[in-house]
Amino acid sequence: MAKVIIRDYALSWAPDRRRHQNGGAIKFYDNGGGVFTNSPTYTPEKPGLTTPWPTGTGTGNFAYMTVSGGTTGTFFYTAKDLVNNRPMEELPVGDADIVVSKIYVPAGGGGGTTNPVLYVDAFNVTTGLFIDNDFVTVNLNGTPNQMLTTTVNIDGIVPTKNVTNEHVMAFTTIGTDAFVKWELLAGDTETNHTTDLTAGNNTTSYYLAFYQTPEKFNFKKDFGNYAQWRHVWPGEAQDGGPVPWNPELAQWASGIMMANYAKYTHPKLQKQVLELASKQIAMAGEAISKTVLNAAKEVVETK
Repeated sequence: MAKVIIRDYALSWAPDRRRHQNGGAIKFYDNGGGVFTNSPTYTPEKPGLTTPWPTGTGTGNFAYMTVSGGTTGTFFYTAKDLVNNRPMEELPVGDADIVVSKIYVPAGGGGGTTNPVLYVDAFNVTTGLFIDNDFVTVNLNGTPNQMLTTTVNIDGIVPTKNVTNEHVMAFTTIGTDAFVKWELLAGDTETNHTTDLTAGNNTTSYYLAFYQTPEKFNFKKDFGNYAQWRHVWPGEAQDGGPVPWNPELAQWASGIMMANYAKYTHPKLQKQVLELASKQIAMAGEAISKTVLNAAKEVVETK
């Protein structure tokens, strides 16, 4: 039975908060590990436009919401969606927990014209949790800058005052989690190409590097009706019927797996991976079809 887990975060880049101590994001609401649901669907509630800032005076503005765990993938809802009154979607519920993460940033922004800053952090859209690990390198004029790389991974702050050719490069993977995209939460729009986020001159903006955990396959069998099951040895069925087993079936399954995992490959390779998966499935399917047709020729019709 799936649970619905709801968490609210306030993103803070205050001097006393550090990403490596799980301090970049302040979790100010958690529904206690989730609430079980028997419903086949789940419709998220709209977030509030603002929220009291959890560490003192002031307010936070809604920036982003992710809802993961539904059978149709992660649902994304932005501040622009909220302002435009975009309706919430009814999400189908499977075996996985539904994880709702609402993210707020300080009202009024930070940095400003005196000290313009690019604020960055890493977030896993599958688990709905922030990532504390190092996640970027910083290049200046095409050369990695170790000092900036170290400080940005600690505090998530990239100075942009009078900069040119400053690139914040997200890791393509963190452990088993794969990079998805850079997502603007608020502020100025920076130049962005896949993992490369280029800081603009004297801009102030808030960005998250989105990561995704690969799906886990969960094979289930319903043993409630034993009559529906039969034992099958490799290459033959117990009732004598043809079963296109290895290698054709394994080749077909590998094509399906390849297509499913194409979304975790580098964007520049996704087209080639999908094309290769299509060819693999087609070739394996053709071989399976021939096996079945050959078996059909051996069948003796009776009247």
